[in-house]
Amino acid sequence: MELKIAGIIVTNRVKSTASQPDTPTVYDRSDSHFEDVSLNLRVATEQLYQEERRLNSRVAMRGCTLKIRPLNQRSTNQWIEVTPEDFSRGGLKFTTDVRLNKGDKIWLLVKPDQGITGINPFQIGGIVKHISPAGDKSRIGAQFHRDMIKDYRRIELDSTLEKLENFLSIIERAAEE
Repeated sequence: MELKIAGIIVTNRVKSTASQPDTPTVYDRSDSHFEDVSLNLRVATEQLYQEERRLNSRVAMRGCTLKIRPLNQRSTNQWIEVTPEDFSRGGLKFTTDVRLNKGDKIWLLVKPDQGITGINPFQIGGIVKHISPAGDKSRIGAQFHRDMIKDYRRIELDSTLEKLENFLSIIERAAEE
């Protein structure tokens, strides 16, 4: 049997034991092979969402403080406070007077108000994806880069991002009413 789903071809071989009625069917090892469909998925996603870069909804970052630490040769080990604007599970936007370039890697230190959210402060890596002027400052769009965290904390981080997104969404809906 051969089946093609989203560009992935899966084949299985089954040994028939029909000549022996009381013997159950034996499934042999799978001869599955996979086709890389990442480019096809990226193209389809771009066509579907056209100019929209984000796949997750954005919510205002109320009740949170945000600090960044650029990872480049001129950076120091100091955290720099910035003004958070909005958040989604895929990234966030902030305003700063720190000079950053597209492609710069940064550490983000997100500190939700623990007394209200019950969410501990957390660090996550980010990549600068968008820069636009905001008066004498810059508005920066950073995409989260989970690969900068290499251990079990990534699992906890995904859960924390989901909790923060849910909390901020509730706050945003309440503010709209």
